[in-house]
Amino acid sequence: PEMENWFQQGTQRLLDLAFRSKSQSFLLCSTGAVYQPQGRLLSEEDPLIDPDAPLSYGRIRRQVEDQCLEGCERHGIPLKIARGFAFAGPHLPLDANFAIGNFIRDAMQGEPIKVKDGTPYRSYLYAADLAIWLWTILIKGEAGRPYNVGSDQEITIADLAQTVASILGGSVAPLPPSTLNINSPSRYVPSVRFSQSSLDLNMWIPLGEAIQRTVTWCKNHTPA
Repeated sequence: PEMENWFQQGTQRLLDLAFRSKSQSFLLCSTGAVYQPQGRLLSEEDPLIDPDAPLSYGRIRRQVEDQCLEGCERHGIPLKIARGFAFAGPHLPLDANFAIGNFIRDAMQGEPIKVKDGTPYRSYLYAADLAIWLWTILIKGEAGRPYNVGSDQEITIADLAQTVASILGGSVAPLPPSTLNINSPSRYVPSVRFSQSSLDLNMWIPLGEAIQRTVTWCKNHTPA
């Protein structure tokens, strides 16, 4: 409930600011967590988490979407919705619950890359591409129409670990089954066909280059 209230109050403050300043449009950076897991690429037409489902991050973010839709419609402000998935690039947290950040951290510290479960599929969009996507959705996106933001070039967590190891050097160390996260979705990858076809967006930076650029930034911004 505390997190739910925090999101609701924070969202309302942003909406109030947009209303007072007579903003021409409002970009909501939502998340792919609002979708019900499907075990395949998630499209904008897939069902969302039930708003009356047990409390979860995905349910709260779906409520935020509804809150913004209602508020922006009432005040006549076009709402643009970007549902983000996973990303790499500058400011990527290395100690949060993000596999790619954890793998880069392990390799940079000269340790084996620790993999809890290598079977889930993920995908990563580089930060520079992300910025282009968000600006394009804000300026050209259809009001009230959600757009998936991310890469559809999926990779297993095990292959991601091997890719990071090959770029930075080092090895991969699978952890015992007792450490597995059973709540992690087996596939958290967007279909971005609608974003590509309607807004001419693309994944311009391939994963290997995205990892290398992220590593370079981290090395240049990590205290000695």
